[in-house]
Amino acid sequence: MLAGRLGLPYSFAHFGRPEVVTEAVQAYRDSFDTRSGGSPRVMVGIGVYCAPTRAEATHVFASQRLFRQRMTQGDLRPVPPPETALAELHHRPAAAVGDREQWPRYAVGSPTDVAEQLTAMATAVGVDEFVVLSTIHRHRDRVRSYALLADALGLRPRMSPALQRA
Repeated sequence: MLAGRLGLPYSFAHFGRPEVVTEAVQAYRDSFDTRSGGSPRVMVGIGVYCAPTRAEATHVFASQRLFRQRMTQGDLRPVPPPETALAELHHRPAAAVGDREQWPRYAVGSPTDVAEQLTAMATAVGVDEFVVLSTIHRHRDRVRSYALLADALGLRPRMSPALQRA
């Protein structure tokens, strides 16, 4: 509300409190003071885990699942490889993480899946821009996730076949 009253843009860390994103954005828009000469601008930070297939995205996302579980227990070890994460999580499906909110904490899936999730959220919540966070163990998987998302949203030229296979 303060950002709105001051006529400033607003950025919300959705990955931290997904259950209140709609309410927070609405409060900002409702309190926006147009006398500032500007208009409301909303950015939302969200975790994105994108790979060529849902199965691959879920595999890569396992690192974040374990990293988050460890953090809640005060264990601040580095982001583990997916194989380590899956072994420690005992192959529990990603739904076991507890994302029951209207807008899950993370967008996980194929490029089409993730683009559809983000587009739907942008439309429903009133998001102008996303700040994408991807806690992915392997650098090449993280770069590939960003590139696939950019391609799916038409934000840059198609990525090279070599990077798609990386």
